[in-house]
Amino acid sequence: VIFFNNGQSVMVGYLDTKEIVSWDIVRPQQLAWRHKLERRIGNMMWLESSRQLLIWNLFDGINIYDITDRPIWSGKLKFTIQRNFVVQMAFTTSDCFVITGSNTEAVYLWDLQTKKVMSTLAH
Repeated sequence: VIFFNNGQSVMVGYLDTKEIVSWDIVRPQQLAWRHKLERRIGNMMWLESSRQLLIWNLFDGINIYDITDRPIWSGKLKFTIQRNFVVQMAFTTSDCFVITGSNTEAVYLWDLQTKKVMSTLAH
């Protein structure tokens, strides 16, 4: 569950149906959009300033979506997911990088522009 649009909307990701649904909460029960994804949703992270949604897809990495009216796929932070663990993700204060856990006992610092790992930290 992610609140966005300065708290005026809510977005919910559904693991098994592979859907993201958004409602306008200023006008109660007003469905804004519904979007079907190709992969399951393990975790979601939202960055309001760039309107980017990151989704840990439980298969081959983190999918990146730009959201204006609805999600538009814009890239992937690709790596092998060995086990279906849900991991944490966080944007840095500069909004240019994201830090993610992994299921291989490593922590990754990703550059969102190049979509490449900048650093790997051992756990």
